Amino acid sequence: MTGLSTGEEVHLASGAPLRAVAGDDTGGTYFICADGAVLYASSEGEAGLIGASMDEALEILFGLPGWRDYTELDLAADDEALEAVFNQPEDEVRDSDGPELDADRSTLLSGLGLRRLRKRELLRRLQESLLQTEPEFPLVNADEGCAYELLDRLQRPPLWQVVLPPARPNWPGCG
Repeated sequence: MTGLSTGEEVHLASGAPLRAVAGDDTGGTYFICADGAVLYASSEGEAGLIGASMDEALEILFGLPGWRDYTELDLAADDEALEAVFNQPEDEVRDSDGPELDADRSTLLSGLGLRRLRKRELLRRLQESLLQTEPEFPLVNADEGCAYELLDRLQRPPLWQVVLPPARPNWPGCG
């Protein structure tokens, strides 16, 4: 599979099929995985799942325009602190070329049959998706044979704990 913007040959570490479906203005590529999950790959060599389905990914993308800056936000933060972070990129869009952002977003979501969810809920879904990237969805550069970095730095168990216990239940410490 070739990334739309980079032209690099890529594949999932699991070998499962994926299909490039869109690019963004930063050189990133959105992929649909065989199970319907949406994976995003940046032009800087980072990748991660951003939604369990196209609908979920679109709700996140439309509801959190600055989503790339939110991957590590603390869900335990109070509403006021999160709103301040969420509002900055939206205010920039409104000021530069999107004064009708809220109306346009509502029209788009409604037209696609999608929901307008609270930003905290969208952030929770985004982070849950990112945490599902390993072990089956790391993106690999086919020419170099190395995996893209994760899009986030969220706390997760070491990969060996995720992979080995199910595969080796009788190993010491694995079961």
